[in-house]
Amino acid sequence: TLSEYKYSGEFLRSLALPLGPIGGGVISIAGDGGLRQWQVCNNINHDGHVPDSFFAIKVEDGKEVHAKILQSDALYGDPPKDFVQAPYITDNYIPPESKRLLKKMPYGVPEIEVTAKYPIVEVAYPNSGLPVEVTLEAFNPCIPFDSKSSAYPAIIFNYTVTNTSDSTVQVSMLNSQQNFAGWDGQTEITDEVMDPNYGGNSNVLLSLSKMTAIDMSNPSLDTYHNANGHFANAVLTEDGDTVSTMLQFDSVRVMWENFISSRGLPGQGSEGLSPHGKTWNGALALTKEIGAGETKVFTFILAWHFPHRYQDWTQAAFGINSDSKSKWYLGNQYANFFPSITQVLEGLRSDIDFLTKNTRNFRDAMFNSTLPWQLIDSAAGRISVARSPTSMWLGDGRFYAFEGCNTTAGCCPLNCTHVWNYEMAIARLWPDVERTMRDVEFLNGQLCPNFQMMSRVTVPLDLRRWFSFLSAPGYNPGQASTAACADGEIGGVLKVYREVKMGASKDWFDSMWPG
Repeated sequence: TLSEYKYSGEFLRSLALPLGPIGGGVISIAGDGGLRQWQVCNNINHDGHVPDSFFAIKVEDGKEVHAKILQSDALYGDPPKDFVQAPYITDNYIPPESKRLLKKMPYGVPEIEVTAKYPIVEVAYPNSGLPVEVTLEAFNPCIPFDSKSSAYPAIIFNYTVTNTSDSTVQVSMLNSQQNFAGWDGQTEITDEVMDPNYGGNSNVLLSLSKMTAIDMSNPSLDTYHNANGHFANAVLTEDGDTVSTMLQFDSVRVMWENFISSRGLPGQGSEGLSPHGKTWNGALALTKEIGAGETKVFTFILAWHFPHRYQDWTQAAFGINSDSKSKWYLGNQYANFFPSITQVLEGLRSDIDFLTKNTRNFRDAMFNSTLPWQLIDSAAGRISVARSPTSMWLGDGRFYAFEGCNTTAGCCPLNCTHVWNYEMAIARLWPDVERTMRDVEFLNGQLCPNFQMMSRVTVPLDLRRWFSFLSAPGYNPGQASTAACADGEIGGVLKVYREVKMGASKDWFDSMWPG
């Protein structure tokens, strides 16, 4: 059913809610409650999947152990005959490893319900068979007029557990996560942990103030390799909590058997770097004692730091030689804000109350409006574009974007004036980010000496500009060229006016409009 913002049953089949920072990667929560569309290691792959990455719960009541993977296979069968998938959309795609996980480990929940008030996703697990009630709130910090706080490369998962029984229980929440450092974001990872790009992976325990994390990396990679970075699964801790880990393992079944046993997770697990073609998973569990009728919150964080982004799309149509052996370094803006994975984690831990409160305030301000719920839902959905792989906030501090993405690549680069002319969400939420697009248009790459504005930009900005090729011998963009688009040019002027109305300084305006 579909009831305003709540999805259940068949309406979950094509549900995917992308969570991530402004222009810095995204992971989606899907209609089975699992994580899909892993696009955080400078990759575009709408069907990309990292296996063995899930959340689970264990409840011990003194009599028996109840354990569930918080993912449902209710829609893993064939869709009904009248199901019609929207063109160009693959959100109904179920990764084979997701199916194999719940087939091998038949401990999933029977059903889920998702309340989507973007940028916050809430998940309920009705009829779970557990002696507790558990719900999830997941989000990336999203705060209007605070672009840095909205640029944390991470997702926060708040699991609220209420003991509905009449006796005290021990509750353990677990995150299992694969170390995918080195993965190209394209090849299918098979047999849980096997991929030709893997090898040399290492998981290390981080014990921080009021936080425990597993830092996942691949120290065997070249320093500036685009997939050389860090991913971390972390949990916030309080006095009285117990944290257990299995830092390195290659069989989720072995990890699960330890988790549900009285001995718990064993600590290190496998030793050393992973062999060629293989990686390690790492698991982290937090245990709390919850009295009868009591409620406690378990806060997990998935964070990433892959700073080395490169231009990996063709710019041949703009006169730039498309040499596949040469990649221009672009970087990511979030790495300027947070130079390491530890700084991402510590910043989140320090600011968690501020980030949570203000993201919720933004959500409530939108969804408590008197507008029809369909309009609110549609408007809120526009925010997701800034978090999708269509958008990039690069290391030079400027925002760039494709017109959109197909399954594995961006389409029609970059900053197309007569497409992004009609975008308003970034301008209204983060005007400082939007102004960087005007900087590119008027000062750094799109404005010709004759004041014609090119419809697209090539990167990095110190490359030869597209307009300089237009009169070059043999270069012919064609009779129907959209090298410059009138609506984009006029829109550029109107957008400068909009940016001033949104608070841009006089100095900024004077730089756009000298004299």
